[in-house]
Amino acid sequence: MISRLATHFGNQKPIHIPPDLRGQKIECMVMSVRLAGVLRRANICVLGDLHGYKLDDFAWQRNCGFKTLHELDAVVRKHTLA
Repeated sequence: MISRLATHFGNQKPIHIPPDLRGQKIECMVMSVRLAGVLRRANICVLGDLHGYKLDDFAWQRNCGFKTLHELDAVVRKHTLA
């Protein structure tokens, strides 16, 4: 399953977080407990910590499946486009 996830998300561009949003705390965002745990284990505390990562970088994390990666993508899009 992990290889399928990596293949699906393998062509992603790096996540870009605008400089003015990089200090926003992750804990203040609405997300599932599962995604919060994945980000905590990856030492992601603020949005700026995601800058430069790709979604498939998180596919190898424990409890991070297809739906969790889609949720991460939606959270990033919501906060960078708002």
